[in-house]
Amino acid sequence: MDFARAIRTFFLISWVAIATWFSFLQAPLLFRAFPNLASEVQIALFPLYWGTGYFLLGTTAFFYLVKGLAKLRSSELLRSAILLVVISFIIINQLWLMPKIEELRDVMRSASEFPRSEVESTGEQFDAAAQENSRKVAIARNDFGFWHGASLLLNFISLVVVFFYAVIELLHRPRQSRFG
Repeated sequence: MDFARAIRTFFLISWVAIATWFSFLQAPLLFRAFPNLASEVQIALFPLYWGTGYFLLGTTAFFYLVKGLAKLRSSELLRSAILLVVISFIIINQLWLMPKIEELRDVMRSASEFPRSEVESTGEQFDAAAQENSRKVAIARNDFGFWHGASLLLNFISLVVVFFYAVIELLHRPRQSRFG
């Protein structure tokens, strides 16, 4: 195994291991053990998770791109393009979905802390305000579920694709030249 292939394989396996740990072990256990603190910890860990993905997958895509261009191999260029799509999933998660999810989480949190003192009026006005608050929470909870599900789906697709490429790197045997 040449050095570049060893690095690609190591980077792909590393990202699969990190993504699997983060998605299927750390997050569920954290939410089960510390439900009130878990979302804050996750939000703090996301930049590290995404940065690791950018570095490992970006470097691997770069290796595929260089090899594909140097040897004019379409299979290497395709691998590079697919990893760039996976990186775009990480970008979508970080820059588009997570801000939406955090905004909805904030709406649910602030609405659940609806204090009676904010409504200086009769019981009927308080009841109307409380109903409006409940409606906002229900809408935010529904939207949160949708966007969080989309984020999980992109993360899962990324994990499966990178796992597939890690297996290919491990099992693929380079062709021997006929001339030596």
